[in-house]
Amino acid sequence: MAAGSIVVDFPSMGAALCFPNLESLLRDSASGFLSAVSAAPAPGAADLTNFHRVFSRVLSTYSDPPLEVVWFFSALSFHDRPDDLRSLLQLLSAFAASSPGAAKPLALLAPVVSELFHSDKPRRETEAVVEAVLSYISICSSRPAPSSTEGTTADAVRLLPAFGDLVKVWSVRHSRERCPFQVLFPLAGDEARRELMKEGCSVDYLAGVVLVEAFLLRLCLKVQNATGVPRSELQKELKIWAVSSIPVFQSHQFFGVLLNMLLNSPLPVYSLVVCVS
Repeated sequence: MAAGSIVVDFPSMGAALCFPNLESLLRDSASGFLSAVSAAPAPGAADLTNFHRVFSRVLSTYSDPPLEVVWFFSALSFHDRPDDLRSLLQLLSAFAASSPGAAKPLALLAPVVSELFHSDKPRRETEAVVEAVLSYISICSSRPAPSSTEGTTADAVRLLPAFGDLVKVWSVRHSRERCPFQVLFPLAGDEARRELMKEGCSVDYLAGVVLVEAFLLRLCLKVQNATGVPRSELQKELKIWAVSSIPVFQSHQFFGVLLNMLLNSPLPVYSLVVCVS
């Protein structure tokens, strides 16, 4: 479907929309979304009904929809219910249920991790969702790698050129001035962001970045909860947690991205300290 034209029928209206390909649909829709949000009289007031109709139809044609299509549809849903991060997590995980392997289900989580970083909810509430994300990551990481009969490997699955447009869709809620990749991937290093900006970046690499950010976000919360704890005790506790947690992230990309961030200091230490109020 992605390679050919896309026709979205609306029988009840006696009308249809035609796009040359999926790339065109995504770029046009992202542009329309950003224009509608910018023109809205207040945050969350944009009328996105037509986008809902189109993408509901598009999603129904896929058994395993592309990441970019899921991201756009979930952005529409999140716009209607902002700050409902549990529902966002449930929606993204539902779309990943039929995906073979772990890479795509994990990569889909990027908006959830980003919204948790930017959230102004009480720390206890944020922690609960972070724990839910980590539990889901653990479940996904235990999935067997897709066999050759199930299609290409995660390394061979590439993000569409319109991926950058979807990053803008998810970042506009928090900033129109900063680089969208800095907004959506706040805890990733500069090199990781540059890799994500490259056309044809792999879904597997995106999954590795998401895992690193989820790991660092949980570490952030642990540090913030340690007010008054002696430094030596905190270091010991964090070391034990890190050593016991890292094996959960069964991804060579996770280790690669994390190692690269450690070697190319400074780490986003300031962000880790202040990211959750």
